[in-house]
Amino acid sequence: MLRVQPWGPVTRVSLSRSLVGRPVFWVSVYVVDGLLIDSGPYRTRCEIVAVARDQGVEQVYCTHQHEDHTGGNRALYDALGLTPQAGPATVASLLAPPPIHLYRQFSWGQAQGAPARAVSHIATERYAFAVMPTPGHSPDHTALVEPTQGWVFGGDLFIHERAKYLRVDEDLATLIESLRCVAALHPTVLFCGHAGVVEDPAAAIARKLAYWDELRAEIQRRKASGQSLGAIRDALLGPEGMMTHVSRGHLSKLNMIRALDALATP
Repeated sequence: MLRVQPWGPVTRVSLSRSLVGRPVFWVSVYVVDGLLIDSGPYRTRCEIVAVARDQGVEQVYCTHQHEDHTGGNRALYDALGLTPQAGPATVASLLAPPPIHLYRQFSWGQAQGAPARAVSHIATERYAFAVMPTPGHSPDHTALVEPTQGWVFGGDLFIHERAKYLRVDEDLATLIESLRCVAALHPTVLFCGHAGVVEDPAAAIARKLAYWDELRAEIQRRKASGQSLGAIRDALLGPEGMMTHVSRGHLSKLNMIRALDALATP
């Protein structure tokens, strides 16, 4: 499934696998001045190739290794001769993508390896982008920053102001530091892989971090009264949803509670 939405000179392309005519999970990639930022899932590889042709894509950049951001790489290389670019820590995973969990295979599909090259900056006809390390969501995560325009293409750095779920392999403390570093740039807009176009991102990031601070304080208060982390999760975030059960706990609210609790523990 495919949705194309213009935002000034930037085009947001939302992609999802279809199941019985309904989307499974949307992810957004972006096209600006011939540059495609992230290539979407393997299951939507045909759609992203068609978009790349239509939009005159000449370059591809991947913000991190996860399959919903790199799954179109092989098809773009085979069909259009586009070699994906990425930060140095990502390239090895693009050449030989690691195996993924069953729920991720179902939602997005296993990415296929493709030639790739490491870059520290990207130039297009009109814009100049710097590669900014923003680890936490994954160790290799990066953002593309266009300082003249105040743009940040943030992959999965932001996701949602009131994020309640966390992957078991995410590093929350590092993610918070990456969010603060991006907010310190005072960008005008953040282009997110899931939240879409986030205007006034510094304020949005401040609200996100304040929400987590509030949760962390409440976790400590409830722990001191003897509540278990599971009971605290139910009280603050609600019971686990279907994704937690499907992922066998790889993505869960309890992961978030545990990570916030760890931040507050000396």
